[in-house]
Amino acid sequence: MADVFISRKIFNEALEVLKKDKIEFLMNESDEHISKQQLIKNIGDVRGLICFLTDTVDDEVMEAAPKLKVISNVAAGFDNIDITSAKRHGIIVTNTPGVLTDTTAELAFALMISAARRLVEADKFVREKRYRGWELMQPHLGIDLRGKVLGVVGIGRVGLSLARSALLGFNMRIIYYDELQCKEIDALGGRLVKFDEL
Repeated sequence: MADVFISRKIFNEALEVLKKDKIEFLMNESDEHISKQQLIKNIGDVRGLICFLTDTVDDEVMEAAPKLKVISNVAAGFDNIDITSAKRHGIIVTNTPGVLTDTTAELAFALMISAARRLVEADKFVREKRYRGWELMQPHLGIDLRGKVLGVVGIGRVGLSLARSALLGFNMRIIYYDELQCKEIDALGGRLVKFDEL
């Protein structure tokens, strides 16, 4: 009988931790999220649940798992879990805040570079075999990001990481809108502005 149910495939490194600690687990082997009914069917006797932001873990789910002691949500937040119900059932809820902060900021930066350098258009141009050699006036040169102004809406963890990269890596100027002033970004030359100005 499993101690833990895992609602979707997770990395082998994580499974090795469970195996090393001799924790019996049952894992949904699919890459697809499971329905609430499937979740209920699999957690009747487990003490732990590793779930994802696509899993709704509400009072009905917790009622179906009387032995459940901990819910580990593989997500930065926990909007998918009824925290009030978890407290009432004496279930500890954990999540993974911050693990994707820099990853998300880097993706945003990659998209900015892609747009500035017109990478998607250039890729299509080459794949269509329209490239005939380098030309000074070719249409896909794009623009530099260095020295440009970046406007950031919200200097939370991701916004702060993005702003740092832009400031320190590309010497961009930062203006940002947020409810609170960010002293770290201000010290690097950033400036808090009203949303309409941004």
